Amino acid sequence: MTSQPTSPIRASPSGDPSDNDDIRSLLRQVTTALSALPVEVDGDDDMVRNLAAYHGLRPSDAVITKLRTNTRSFTLLVATSNSWELNKRALLATKQDGERVRRKVLLMPAGRLRRTVFLTNCSLIGSSRNVQITATHRMAILAHLQTDPLASLEDCSREIAGHDDPVGAVLAMIAEGFLRMDLRVPMRPESVISVA
Repeated sequence: MTSQPTSPIRASPSGDPSDNDDIRSLLRQVTTALSALPVEVDGDDDMVRNLAAYHGLRPSDAVITKLRTNTRSFTLLVATSNSWELNKRALLATKQDGERVRRKVLLMPAGRLRRTVFLTNCSLIGSSRNVQITATHRMAILAHLQTDPLASLEDCSREIAGHDDPVGAVLAMIAEGFLRMDLRVPMRPESVISVA
């Protein structure tokens, strides 16, 4: 299981408690999204956080966390909606400066992450992340997808009907990065599953 992204939460200079509420909410949403993706969380990125502070961003303006996959590492910078509107130049400058010091920075507005369907799908996949899948079940799903590249979630689940949680097993394979599905549309039995 991945560790949780972190963001130091402290009162903003304005003293507006809604700033802290927004960053806490965003941190929960980032955690939910990352639970469904094949990434490992490496914690806070002090260098990018210092660059953000240099450009005038406050800790309550963004969630900043280091991530890695099997092939690369990068820093995710998710700006609160307010920060995206008011501090876009500072956010872009932070991204550019990060890349100047060889840090790949993925900059994202909170609104892109906060889509209800996306978060609901991520929550379902994340909750299935620890479902145990045998090698036999894995191969049955992958073999089915080889013969039917447009197989549905229901089709893949039927291939391992003897599993304690066949849908959960397919979702766990999505979280592990073996399979993929479009997380922007509501998850249904007919949702298309493909090999990643």
